[in-house]
Parts: sequence; C-alpha cells; structure tokens
Amino acid sequence: EQRQSMESLKVLFIGDVFHSRVANSNYELLSLWNAEMAYCAPEQLRQSSPYWDQAQQFQSLQEGLAWCDVCMGLRVQTERHSRESSGSDAGFSIDAYKKQYMITGDKLKVLKSEGLFLHPGPSIRGVDIGDEVFEDSRCQIRRQVTNGVYVRAAIISLILGLNVEEE
Repeated sequence: EQRQSMESLKVLFIGDVFHSRVANSNYELLSLWNAEMAYCAPEQLRQSSPYWDQAQQFQSLQEGLAWCDVCMGLRVQTERHSRESSGSDAGFSIDAYKKQYMITGDKLKVLKSEGLFLHPGPSIRGVDIGDEVFEDSRCQIRRQVTNGVYVRAAIISLILGLNVEEE
C-alpha cells in the first residue's frame, strides 16, 4: 500500500531479533524482493543463524534509522529468554534496553520523511515503543493490524473452502 515496489527496500529490525519468528519469516520473504536487511539489537538478542550473516548490523539505533526505508520494532520476549537462549541473555537489563533501543518520538526524528515504522505486535509501550510514536504519520501499526485481520480472514476462508465475494 505504501510503496510502488518492494525491490531494494532497506528494512531495519529493532529489538529481540533472536527470539522473533516475525523477523525470521520477514527476512525470508523480503529476500525474495532483494530487500536489504539490517538489525539493531543488544548483543544478547542478535540473530545467530547463518542466513542472517548477510544482514547489516547497526550498533547505533540512530544510524540504523537514518539508513532504512522501513523499520520494524520487535517486542522483547522475556518469557522466551531463559527457555530458548541457553543463558545467552545473562545480564540483560530492560532499563538499559529502553534507553538504547526503545523507539521514541525523539529517536524517530532521523527516520526519512517517507519512511515507515511497523511493529507486529503485541508491543510493550514504554519498553519497545513510546506512546508518542503512535501519533507519528510514519507509524503504520494500526493499518498493519487492520490488514492482518483481512489476511487471516482470507486464509481461513480459503482453508474452509468458502466463496467470499468482494463487496
């Protein structure tokens, strides 16, 4: 809806890339369109699988936001940390994370005027995203949620063999 083409889009994933199924599935899909991908995450939450080796890593959120066309915030999945990461997140601090990686209105200022901010949800306000971000015109989270409902309804209809005509 927002772009003429997905070709060569620069996409930045921010946050808990290690535990995110959304980041992994988006990486695979966006690779089909030759999108450039990068991530910005604390060391404990960076992706370690081989196909992520081609993704650029940003230490600075500001540099990553200035580079990208689309940024996707990811929820910190603390419930999965000890279960899946085998202790790789030892010493992880939510307070330190918020200071460096939480998307706020001030941090979003470096995103291009035509840039987009997405988040697959659920988000944790005050950890992943500051409240003011939802009022930014580049924030497409509400549209993303609405479109997700339509996509799920279409998939369920196809699975059930329903013939749903367009109104």
